[in-house]
Amino acid sequence: MRPYVIFNSTITLDGRIANKESRIMSRLEKNRIHELRETVDAIMVDVETIINENPLLDVRRGHEPYRVITDPKAEIPLNARVFESDGKKIVFVSSEAPGKKIEK
Repeated sequence: MRPYVIFNSTITLDGRIANKESRIMSRLEKNRIHELRETVDAIMVDVETIINENPLLDVRRGHEPYRVITDPKAEIPLNARVFESDGKKIVFVSSEAPGKKIEK
């Protein structure tokens, strides 16, 4: 069976994306993201999203998808909110990651 992939991104009309200081999603868009999350097996983000936005990556109702985080250098803070949410987490690191940081 071929994988079913949903890509979601939010940008402004002039091509900008959010950063720590500015959020560009409305409440309606946030609700839609939660609806999308209910339909998937995994939510995938990069470590920059975790560091800049510190999201829970939660689902308001329904099953809990995997939380998949790409983090080549193992920079994710261990107190990140994503670790507070239910559901399994998978963090992908590269050979650049210090061995001490990937023991867990």
